[in-house]
Amino acid sequence: MNRRKLLVFTAVVVGMGLVAWVAGPTWGASHVVRGLASTGVAGSGTLAGSATPTGAAEGVSGVELVSTVESGTEISPVVPEPGVVSGMVLHPASGDPAPLPGAAVWAFRAGRHHQPELMGMTASGDDGSFAFASLPPGGYLLVVSAADYAPQARHLPVRPGETTDCTFVLLPVGAPEEFGTLEGCVTGVTEDGDEIPLPGAHLVLLAADVPIREAVAGDDGCYAMEGVPPGEFLLRAGAPGFAPAEATVVVVAHETTEQNFVLQPPEDGAITGCVSGLQDDGTQVPLPGAHVVLIRHTHVVRQVTAGDDGCFAMTDVPPGVYGLGAGAEGYRPVVEPIEVASGESVEHSFVLEPLPPPPPPREGACCLGEECVVLPPRACHRQGGEYQGDGTGCDPNPCTE
Repeated sequence: MNRRKLLVFTAVVVGMGLVAWVAGPTWGASHVVRGLASTGVAGSGTLAGSATPTGAAEGVSGVELVSTVESGTEISPVVPEPGVVSGMVLHPASGDPAPLPGAAVWAFRAGRHHQPELMGMTASGDDGSFAFASLPPGGYLLVVSAADYAPQARHLPVRPGETTDCTFVLLPVGAPEEFGTLEGCVTGVTEDGDEIPLPGAHLVLLAADVPIREAVAGDDGCYAMEGVPPGEFLLRAGAPGFAPAEATVVVVAHETTEQNFVLQPPEDGAITGCVSGLQDDGTQVPLPGAHVVLIRHTHVVRQVTAGDDGCFAMTDVPPGVYGLGAGAEGYRPVVEPIEVASGESVEHSFVLEPLPPPPPPREGACCLGEECVVLPPRACHRQGGEYQGDGTGCDPNPCTE
């Protein structure tokens, strides 16, 4: 094997390992060379093609590549666009949580053999904010710590070209008498009007919409949260088959705050909205007759048609998370997530993009002996004719030449 062939062979073998590591086993072997980029070169030749991985993770797109391999070139994998992580570090205070400056923030990514790899470290500013720029896409673990506060960690994704936001609320560490206790019971009202305990009810304590404590009700439906820092918080309670509830609670040092919940049966909600179509000039027009479907667990549970104004309404929708889809002739259909809360009406509208025009039908001159007929290629071949090519015609007659 001469030096040029050896170099190209070595580059492809190395590239196969890199592509398999980045894309996983869903890449076929025929995609390996297409997943490489080249610059400068030893040897010569051409790498060309395009590839889209099947079943690839979100943010992974196809690669379009044509490059000439010259003497001295190094072949390396295509590097995806980096992402950004930004957020806030807060601490409980009387009233709303306040910024916590000077907190240390570490960003770890899974490295070889699943060992964490430190990708960056920063500190929160005077306003509690922090940011990591130009992080390679992937899964990360963010760890935040500060003196006299309990550290926190959170897993989050970093996607190419996108910014991921997150907020941390650190709880102070101190003597037990510096904290308070939150306790109470959760009951539910049945359809018969009876009030019963709800064992297993889930309670979440939030500061700045960030969960800082959780508890599960016991067999008697009661719960207790100890070691809660003083301040004002939002407490939410929920149980299967009942509408969730929430309440504002104020925790005082070395005191017990009681907060009970009586959960009601869930009430049906509603979904309203309009479907419009995007035009070539950027304007939007209503799409009367557009089909709107409500999907849950891959099943269509409700279907309506938009009126003359392009608007629709769905009533008596049980609370839950759904997929809401819309489609109209000549437009690309879409499905978007939607959550219906108990007794509430949700507004959700669509702007559909037009479908690209279909390609022109393939047809051309077909010679049946000296007779010329314009046919699609398959029809021509079925009749034993000789197809003259797409777009050819019978005037002049190509079959008598």
